[in-house]
Amino acid sequence: MKRRDFLKSSVAAAAFAAPAIIPARLLGRNDQVLPSNKITMACIGVGWQGTGNMENFLRESDCQVVVVCDLDEKHLEDARRIVNSTYHNND
Repeated sequence: MKRRDFLKSSVAAAAFAAPAIIPARLLGRNDQVLPSNKITMACIGVGWQGTGNMENFLRESDCQVVVVCDLDEKHLEDARRIVNSTYHNND
């Protein structure tokens, strides 16, 4: 077998096997946003208006809220509960 033929068959085999190895969410299939196209956000100050803004961002498929911060413990706990219920987290 020539090296060129070997490389062609290897590339073809890798291209055929890739969908079985790589999860669909990483390829942007099934209407999911590619991780590289997702905006990761922190919400600082989640009182009345901040919580409304945060909830709007939580509805966007290309945005993920990963941190909430507020000096008021009640606002912080309410925002944390909203984010956790959106993403089905337990922490």
